[in-house]
Amino acid sequence: MTSVSIPTSGSGAGSTAATAGTQVTAKAFFMPDELWLARFGLSDPPIPVLICRYNPKSLTIEGGGEWKKFKATEQVDTPPATFSNPKPRSIKGLELLFDMFELPYGNLDWELRAIEDWCKPRESILPGDHQVSAVQLRFQWGEKRYFKCYIKSYVVEYTHFSKSGAPLRAKVTLTLEEAVSPAEGQNPTSGGDGGERSYVTRAGDTLHSIAYHHYRHPRYWRGLAAFNDIDDPLRLPTGAVVSLPDASVVADLS
Repeated sequence: MTSVSIPTSGSGAGSTAATAGTQVTAKAFFMPDELWLARFGLSDPPIPVLICRYNPKSLTIEGGGEWKKFKATEQVDTPPATFSNPKPRSIKGLELLFDMFELPYGNLDWELRAIEDWCKPRESILPGDHQVSAVQLRFQWGEKRYFKCYIKSYVVEYTHFSKSGAPLRAKVTLTLEEAVSPAEGQNPTSGGDGGERSYVTRAGDTLHSIAYHHYRHPRYWRGLAAFNDIDDPLRLPTGAVVSLPDASVVADLS
């Protein structure tokens, strides 16, 4: 298990003297993953992007792997342990400050409702796909986009209210866990001319998701559609074979 703690360089999640108008660099924010939205969607989300007005004070990332250990034997070539599976990475104890004390008619209900709403499971919106999934999010801090994740747990501590009872300041502590996608290459592939590969579709696959997993560019779905003569990129039958040409070919067609 590895743990990496990254101190922030911008303004911290402030003190009571911090005002809502404080400007900070490299703001952190959360938003639902675009590929997840194409498959599961969000009906009437309280807020599409949750912007953290103050940067977190620190960021701790944990990760590691699962290893299979062997008993000691007389055979010197027996490895002491072999790699089994990677463990999902996690961000634990991420503290965020939400403060609308200085804003007229300030109210944190929308921001805090978004966190609660993102913890509710969603069913796939694709016909014939009965998968249920947690809301998968993108956590981004400045130019650094961290791994796709979901909210495993949250704690909200209200610290200030208006005279009417509206929450004006709250500290939110999040635990985020990586949403692990199937490893590339586990799906049957075959060789072809010019290094061309093929991919056998699973339930819920779209050209957007295939383009992202194999080329890291979801916009390449247009090139895949043109290359494979696919009319509807959102409806791929399970078991269909999608040819995967070289990235330069897909980019030219996109």
